[in-house]
Amino acid sequence: MTQESSEQKKVIQLYSAFGASLVLMLVPSTIVALVASILFLGVLITAYAMRKSCENGSLCESHTTFIIRTIWISGLFSVLTMTVASAYMLPNIDNTPLEPCAQGLMSGAANLAANEDMIGLMNVIRPCMDEFMSVNGQVFMIAMAISAVPVLLYFIIRFSRGLSRAISGYRVADPKSWL
Repeated sequence: MTQESSEQKKVIQLYSAFGASLVLMLVPSTIVALVASILFLGVLITAYAMRKSCENGSLCESHTTFIIRTIWISGLFSVLTMTVASAYMLPNIDNTPLEPCAQGLMSGAANLAANEDMIGLMNVIRPCMDEFMSVNGQVFMIAMAISAVPVLLYFIIRFSRGLSRAISGYRVADPKSWL
């Protein structure tokens, strides 16, 4: 096996782990999300470690730089989209369904807080949550779409572009580009 094909294999394996972490992030489970986050962090650390051992201008250096920038730029993009989603969500939330529970919360809050009784606190709020969620469900869904869809599309575009070039044995034309 030549050095270039060995390098290409390592890069494709890195993209495979990257793709697995992206797919796992879409699974609605806390445990799976934790595994996806650990794998995602592992991809970032591995990309930095691999890049140190790559020759300047090589396939390995090009793709690891591309993956590292994809992760950091998407993190920045996530912060921006979450800010926009919050700016949309906060003025549009209807807190009216929580008012009946607010009275019970205010009367027993000091006692619940003094005893650090989180279960008691949840029991006071729980009766109002179903209505609160049904009244505000559309606002939450739109805010989630605003924050998640652009970042997900960015990941898909960058991931597919990088993986297809790696499979073909080509370097990324401009690994430091934003798109």
